[in-house]
Amino acid sequence: MPAEPADIVGRHFRLPDYYEVGREKVREYARAVLDPHPAHRNEAAAADLGYAGLIAPLTFASLLGGVAQQRVFTDLVTGYDLSQVLHTAQRQQFHRPVMVGDRLNCDIYVDSFRRSHGQDLIVIKNVITDRHGALVQTTWTTMVAATPDAATRPEPPRRNHPLPHGQARNGPEVGNSTKR
Repeated sequence: MPAEPADIVGRHFRLPDYYEVGREKVREYARAVLDPHPAHRNEAAAADLGYAGLIAPLTFASLLGGVAQQRVFTDLVTGYDLSQVLHTAQRQQFHRPVMVGDRLNCDIYVDSFRRSHGQDLIVIKNVITDRHGALVQTTWTTMVAATPDAATRPEPPRRNHPLPHGQARNGPEVGNSTKR
């Protein structure tokens, strides 16, 4: 049974465990996203910026976001074929850098839900905090998915086109013309 907008907006859960940010994971992620900033690789460079350890690239929290989105579609918003869910927009608010040693928690909210023309537009809000509850990052992810029951609905009848396929205006069927 697909979710109904009135039932789903405001739903919340917290990922069951924290994510501990490791030094080598920050370096690996920086390499993977081709971020050359030295503060992602070198503690002295991070210290020059006032940080006690390496700082992660801005999009590092997407590692948590991926886990969060999977949980959303298994625990909060069920009935969707995940191969048919399209990530359409992302907005991020950075409160402070993610740093090596952080233990990050992620609270996930269904921020909005709209259904139209057999499609569901779902906005998921992730609030990432550190072990002390201080905000680290807030993200909003917009996804579009076919309404789960849309696949079982019969297709609407097709209208007759004024020129059925294969016929030309005032002439014989295309492909079957005769020479005169």
